[in-house]
Amino acid sequence: MSTTTRPDNMPLAFGCNHPAGTRVVLGMRGFIIGSLVAHAAFNLILVVFAGAPQQDAFYFLFMALLVFIFSAVVVLPVAVIFGAPTALALRRVHSQTLHVLAFFAAGLLPGLLLFPGNPQLGLISGAAAGIGRLSVWRLARIEHEPAKSDR
Repeated sequence: MSTTTRPDNMPLAFGCNHPAGTRVVLGMRGFIIGSLVAHAAFNLILVVFAGAPQQDAFYFLFMALLVFIFSAVVVLPVAVIFGAPTALALRRVHSQTLHVLAFFAAGLLPGLLLFPGNPQLGLISGAAAGIGRLSVWRLARIEHEPAKSDR
């Protein structure tokens, strides 16, 4: 069963066009996977830029695990607060490229707001959000919107 299909059963690709009355849907599975991938990407990038790879392997793994656990307090609520509204706003936009760019911007904004003195952390959070959305682009599916009389 392929969840990456258009109404004509062709694969959903970056930048494809679809008829009016359709929307892009990821579902809860896509939201959870994208959030976890974004969280892992945020932590990996953060630990690498902190210089942990220059230490021994145990220190690197310990720091990665520590950052992963403690950043969940910030990253997962941010995913709900900024990611879900971004996904809902982009339902009628079928270009997956625009979705990834919008999620980069949606991740950049809270990063800059939470860490105003350190714009690099804003870029890291934006990159992580973009990577998270990019990781689930194949889970995106096109659904027909219900007719107004059906609502």
